Amino acid sequence: MARALETLHARTGAGHADTPAPRRIRVVEIGAAGVGAAGIGASLGDWADYRAITWDEAGPAQLATLAGAPRQEGGATPGSAADTPPAHDLAIVHGVFASWREALDTLQAVEAGLAPDGTLLFIGHHPARWLDFVCGTRPDWWVEDATEAENAADAPRSLQQSASAWQASLAARGWHALEQVDAEDDSLGGCFLLLAQRDPRVQAPAVLVPGAATRCLMLAADTARALAGSLASHLTALGLSVRVQDCETADTVPAAIEAARQALGGLESVVYLPGVPGAHLPAADVVACRARHCQIAAQVARHAGALATPPACWLLTQGVYGAFPGGPRTLGETGNAALWAFGRTLMNEMPGLPLRMADLPLAGEDAPAVLAALAQSLGAPDAETELVFGPGGERQAPRLRPARQVDRPASTDTAWRLGFAQPGQLGNLAWEPVNAPSPGEGEIEVAVHATGLNFRDLMYALGMLSDEALENGFTGPALGLEFAGVVTRVGPQVTDFRQGDAVAGFGPHSFGTRMRTTTEACAVIPSGLAFEAAATIPSTFFTVYYALHHLARLEPGESVLIHGATGGVGLAAIQIARWRGARIHATAGSPEKRDFLRLMGITDIHDSRSLAFADDILAATAGEGVDVVLNSLAGEAVNRNLRVLKPFGRHIELGKRDFYDNTRIGLRPFRNNISYFGVDADQLMHLRPALTRRLYGELMALFDAGVLHPLPYRAFAADDVVEAFRHMQQASHIGKIVVHYRDGIHAAAAPAAPQASAWQPDPSATYLVTGGLRGFGLRTAQWLAERGARHLALASRSGTLDDEAHEIVATLRDQGVSVWTTACDISAADQVAALLDHIGARLPALGGIVHAATLYDDGLASSLDASRIAAAMAPKVLGAWHLHEQTQARGIALSLFVMYSSATTLLGNAGQGSYVAANGWMEALARHRRDIGLPAVCLRWGAIADAGFLARHPATREALLQRMGGAALPAADALAAMAQALDDGTPDPAILGLDGKRLVGTLPLAATPRFALLSPPGGDAGEGAAVPREDLPGLARTLPEAALQEKLLELLRHEVGQILHLPATRIDAARPLNDLGLDSLMGVELTVALEARTGVRLPPGAVAGQASPEKLARRIGAALRGEGGNGPGSDDTLQDAAPGAALSAADPAQIPGTAQAPRVMP
Repeated sequence: MARALETLHARTGAGHADTPAPRRIRVVEIGAAGVGAAGIGASLGDWADYRAITWDEAGPAQLATLAGAPRQEGGATPGSAADTPPAHDLAIVHGVFASWREALDTLQAVEAGLAPDGTLLFIGHHPARWLDFVCGTRPDWWVEDATEAENAADAPRSLQQSASAWQASLAARGWHALEQVDAEDDSLGGCFLLLAQRDPRVQAPAVLVPGAATRCLMLAADTARALAGSLASHLTALGLSVRVQDCETADTVPAAIEAARQALGGLESVVYLPGVPGAHLPAADVVACRARHCQIAAQVARHAGALATPPACWLLTQGVYGAFPGGPRTLGETGNAALWAFGRTLMNEMPGLPLRMADLPLAGEDAPAVLAALAQSLGAPDAETELVFGPGGERQAPRLRPARQVDRPASTDTAWRLGFAQPGQLGNLAWEPVNAPSPGEGEIEVAVHATGLNFRDLMYALGMLSDEALENGFTGPALGLEFAGVVTRVGPQVTDFRQGDAVAGFGPHSFGTRMRTTTEACAVIPSGLAFEAAATIPSTFFTVYYALHHLARLEPGESVLIHGATGGVGLAAIQIARWRGARIHATAGSPEKRDFLRLMGITDIHDSRSLAFADDILAATAGEGVDVVLNSLAGEAVNRNLRVLKPFGRHIELGKRDFYDNTRIGLRPFRNNISYFGVDADQLMHLRPALTRRLYGELMALFDAGVLHPLPYRAFAADDVVEAFRHMQQASHIGKIVVHYRDGIHAAAAPAAPQASAWQPDPSATYLVTGGLRGFGLRTAQWLAERGARHLALASRSGTLDDEAHEIVATLRDQGVSVWTTACDISAADQVAALLDHIGARLPALGGIVHAATLYDDGLASSLDASRIAAAMAPKVLGAWHLHEQTQARGIALSLFVMYSSATTLLGNAGQGSYVAANGWMEALARHRRDIGLPAVCLRWGAIADAGFLARHPATREALLQRMGGAALPAADALAAMAQALDDGTPDPAILGLDGKRLVGTLPLAATPRFALLSPPGGDAGEGAAVPREDLPGLARTLPEAALQEKLLELLRHEVGQILHLPATRIDAARPLNDLGLDSLMGVELTVALEARTGVRLPPGAVAGQASPEKLARRIGAALRGEGGNGPGSDDTLQDAAPGAALSAADPAQIPGTAQAPRVMP
C-alpha cells in the first residue's frame, strides 16, 4: 500500500500546487466503516479541507449532500456559496462495497459533487477467488441484470472486479486520463489505485434526492409507446408520479395537460416523445408526420407555458447527433433533427418556459442504461438544455466553438507537427500537416502517443533561444525532444526494434503525430506503463542519471543539493539520489511546492528564490556543506553553490543562461578539488550516441526493475497545446507537463492562414443547381463556371428568368458554358425523375448537385398548423431526399452533393420554425450520406450581403444583423468558404459573422450553456475573444487623446488577459504588470503582441518594473502621435526602460489584420 500512498500524495500535492493561493484543496473520502475512513485523506496535510463519508445508516443521506455540491462549470452564481457546499477537488473512493447499488450510488454522488477538473482516486483490490466462496451466498454479491450495473455481462458478476473492469466501467461513465498503480502483486489480491478525471464533454447526471415529489406527464406518439412505457418504469422507480398519454394530434394537448394536472395534483414536468415514422410511409407522408410532431411540440410548449407555474418541458428525439454507432438510416429517422432544430426556435419564442431536449440512440427503449441516465436527468435537471445520451448511458452536451478551435479534422493518414510562423507569442503555435518520409538506416518511425513539454520548448516558441543554443544538438531547432509511442516502420539495418514496439525516447519534432529518430535514442517502455507516464522519463531521468550517476559518481552516504526540486528534473533527481543512498537538500520557489517536498519526506528544504539557502545549508550541516550540487539557477546563485560544496565536491550545471551570457565565476573555490560539469543532454545524444545508448539502457532497466517510477504529470490534449505551454510559462506545475494525442488533432492551436482551395469541378460533367435561376443559387452557378464547370442545369419551381438571370445566363453562354434552364417542382418525385431523365439523355453525365431551393413562410410556432409547416419543409427536405434516392437508384456516381442550409439551425431564429426545421433535417441527411460513403456537404449560411433573400429585403437583413452582431458576408467570400469546406470534408460547416456578447442580449437561447464558449466569462474580451484589429496609427491622428488612451487600454487588457488567462474586466489598469502576475517570460510575449498590434517598437524591459497598462497605453499613445519618435517603423526605442532589465524581444514582422468573417462550427 505504500506505493499507492506515495502516488496519492504526489498527485494531490501537484494538484494543490496548481490551485490559486491561498485556496485549500477540498477532499472527500468514501468507504465502508473501518475501511480507510479518516486514514488516507486525513494524511494529506494542512492545506486540505477533509471530509469522510462511511457506508452506514447515515451513508445515503451524506452522499445526497455530496451530490448537492454545485458543478461550477460556468463560474459560481453570486450568493450561491452560502447556500450549497463547494465542489470537491479530490474524491477518494474505497472500492469495498456491500452491493452493486451501493457502488453505483457512490459513483453517481462523486460525479455530481466533484469539480469539473477534479480527480478521482479509486482504491480497489485485485479479485481473490476465496472471497467469492466466502461471500457468494449473499444475493447482493452478484449482479445479473444490466439495470443493476452498467455494462453487466450475461453471466453473473461478483462485486470483486479487476482493475481493467473498473477502468472500463469508469470510462463508460465519462472518466478519462485513467492510470493504474499496482500496490502489490495482483495474484495475491493486493491493492490497485486508479486515477481519473471527468471528460468535460460528458456531463455527470444530476442525482435525484430520494423522496422528491415530482409529477410528470408523458405524451407519446403511437411509435413511441414502448419507449414511453420503459421510461415511465424508470421514473416510477425513482419515486416520480407518472401519467402516460397517447398524443397523435395537436388538438389533444390542452386536455391532456389539464387532465394530468388534476389527476396528479400538479405538474412539474411534461415530456413529449414523437417517435419515428414508419419506414414504409411515402416521403410526403413522412414530412407531413414530422410537421405534425412540430405542431404538437409547439402546442405543448404553449399550453404548459400558460400555467401559473410552468412545468419543465422535454422534447425527446432519437439519433439526431449520430455521435454514437447506429445513426439514422431512413427519411423518418433523419427527421428527428427537424424536431431538434424546431425546439431551438421554441426556446427563443418562449424564453420563460424551462424547455429542454434530449437525444437518445435509436432503439433506446431497449437500452436500460440509457433510460436510467435519462430518468435521472428528467427527475433532477441541471443547467444543460440539450443532452445527448450514448448507448451506455453516458451524457454529452453540445457546445458551439469558434472555428479557430475546431479546424479541419485530421485524417488518420495525416502526419501533424507543431510549429509557428513567427516566434514570440504562444498564440502563434499551430499544428501543420507534414510529409512522413520513410526512416533511414538505423532509424525508426514512431506514431507518437504522448510528448513531454520542456522549458526549452517554451523558450524556443517565445524566440528566446539563440542559434548558439541550438547548435550541435540532437533535436536541433524544433519543438519537442522527448516522446512515447509505437514503432510503425523500421529502417535498414535496424534489428533491435520492430513494428508495434512501445517505445520512449528522444527525437526532433517530438511534438507531432509521427516522427523519426535513431535507435540509440530509444528504449522499449516497461510493461504496464501508460504512454503519458512514459513520456515523463526521457529528458528528466536521462539528464539526471548522466549528471549524478555518470558524471558526479554520487556515492551512498554523500549529500546532494537539488535546486528547483519540484520540477521534472528535480523530482527525477530525488529518485536517483535515493537510489544512490544520498542525503537530500532541496530548494523550491513557493510555499506550496515546499509543502509538496515535505509530503515526499524531504526534511531539509529551502527557498530557491532567496540566496539565503547557502547560509541555511551551511548551518544545517555544521559548516561542512554538500558533496554535489545539481543546479538550475543563474547569476549569483552559482557562487553560493560553490561556497557550499565540500572539498572534492561536484557542481553540475543544468541551466544555460550563464553560458550564453558568459557569466564569470572566480577560480578560488576550485582550490578544494571541486569539479564543475556543464550538462547538455541534447548535445550528448548528437555527439556521443554509443554512450547515450548505454546510459539510457541502464536507466530503463531501473524502471523495469521497479527501482524508479515515472513522474507525476498533468496531461493536455493536443488541441489544448497552447494551454500546456501557458501552464509551463506560469511555472505553477509540479512534475511534468505532457501532451497526448488520444483524441487526435481536430483544432489548429492558432488560426491558420487562408489557403487556396484545391476543389475544381469536372469540365466534362453536368452540374445541377436547384433554385438556380435566382439569388444565391444563380450566383452559385456563376461560381461553378468560374471554377471550370462547362455544363450547367439550372432549375426552379417556375423556370422563369428575370432580367438579371437572362443577363447572367447569356454571359455564361458567351463564355462557352452550356446552360440548360427548366421548371421543376423539386418536392415532387415525378418531376425530379423527369429532370434526371432529361439530363441523362440530353446532357453530359451528372457530376454534382447544389440544392439551393427554399421557401420562406415565417410565423410564430404556436400559430403554425401542420400543413403550413409541411409546405415550408417540402422544397428543402423532399427535394433533397428525392435527389438522394433517385441518383442512387440510377447508379449516378456524384462527386458533389451540396445542400444549402442556414445558421438558423444553430441559433433557432424566432418566427422561422418551419425554415429552421427543414434545414435541420437536411443537415441530418448530409450526415447520413456521409455515413454510407456518399459525398455530402450541408452549408449553414449566415447572412449573405449581395445575393438571395436578404439582399432583396435589406430591412430584414439589418434586423437580423442587429440581433446577431457581425456582418453580412459577400457572396464571393461565402463561395470561397464553400470551396474551403469542400477541401476540408466537413459535413455541415457554419459560415457566418457572430458577436457572442450581442447574441446574449438579443437571443434567449444564447444564454444557455451551449453558447458558453463563444464569449469569455463576464462577456468581455479575454481569453478566446478577439479585440478588433484597427488602424491605430490612423486613429492616433484623428482621435482625441483620451479616446485613443481608452482604445489602447482595451487592447492592453485583452492581451494581458490572454496571457494570464483572466477576463479583461479583471485587469486593473493602474496596477504594475508584475503585481498582476506577469513574469519575464510573459513580458516577452506581451511585448511581441503589442508591437505586432500597434507597430510601435518597445524597448527591452518596457513591460517590467512598475509598468502598468495605463503607463504602457500612455507611452504607446505618445509614440503613435509621433511625440516620442517611436512611431510605426521607427528604429528608435522608447526611453526610460526599467533599470536592470535583462530580457529583449525579437523584432517581430508586422502582421496585417484580416477582414475575413469568423466561422463558427458546432
